[in-house]
Amino acid sequence: MTFRVLCILIVYCMAPLAAVAHEVRPASVELSETAPNEFEAVVKVPLVDGVPLDIQLVFPDTCTVQDVGVRDRSRVLEVTHWMVACSLRKGVLSVDGLDLERADIFVDIRYLGGDVTQKILRLPGDRVDFLRRTSFSPGAYIGIGFEHILSGPDHLLFVLGLLILAPLRKLLWVITGFTLAHSITLAMTTLGWVHLASGPVETMIALSILLVGWEGARALRGRSGWTAYAPGSVSFGFGLLHGFGFAGALAEIGLPNQTEFLALLFFNIGVEIGQIVFVAILLGLTALCVQVLGLNRHTLKWMAVYIVGVAGVFWTLERAAGLFSG
Repeated sequence: MTFRVLCILIVYCMAPLAAVAHEVRPASVELSETAPNEFEAVVKVPLVDGVPLDIQLVFPDTCTVQDVGVRDRSRVLEVTHWMVACSLRKGVLSVDGLDLERADIFVDIRYLGGDVTQKILRLPGDRVDFLRRTSFSPGAYIGIGFEHILSGPDHLLFVLGLLILAPLRKLLWVITGFTLAHSITLAMTTLGWVHLASGPVETMIALSILLVGWEGARALRGRSGWTAYAPGSVSFGFGLLHGFGFAGALAEIGLPNQTEFLALLFFNIGVEIGQIVFVAILLGLTALCVQVLGLNRHTLKWMAVYIVGVAGVFWTLERAAGLFSG
């Protein structure tokens, strides 16, 4: 009983993280030079609880910035249109509020003549130096994917469920298949080819976590179900579902022009690296508990099953209730 209560308490402490699971919340700034030293700016800022993130762009003092008064708001973002008058050939573009908000900012500047500057602002002090032409940065997108997967508790718990069900010799294939599957649907959603309502998708994702927890319990009792016999098929099938949940605000805000496919590729490479790191940490902790603390692997698997199962029930009920209340 103490063991079960401990597992439930762990899940209860994780519950507040459910609201931020999966969704990538970037902002974007697109500047297009329409005449010499005149730029049209489209600024897209994600909403959190219906309120735009407090991110303020700071242009060089030589620039005249005018809000043209066109504002559009959807469920996940607010779009504003500005006119910027200056050369944007020297000085810097910085952001106030980046140290307070967890949002990456995609900056895409296109000059007359074809010059392009692209950069991702991620940390306090990041800025765009107009004297230095910057282009696509694979490392930045890998970092976004890596950080994103490690901050998504529902996704990580599904991976934990796969660890319970998959034999060690098949583990890398199962995890990679999951990444490949959600990469497909993430790309389809982000590129605007497919759109599904987020509420039902998030509820189904919670059900997938509950399912792998249930199947893990059956396997530990010696009554293996279809997920234990074919973990690769399960990981790929539910990976397609998780990909729709991954997209979130990214689908509406989009990726920098002409680099969408490369951005998605390196984002998913970062996700895969993050998953492998997570699995490696779990395997290391398991070995530590067995060798140092004297716990047996069967007990550790039951602990994981309780955590996955209780979290799956909690999130399923929470998200299903949200469907009916909304």
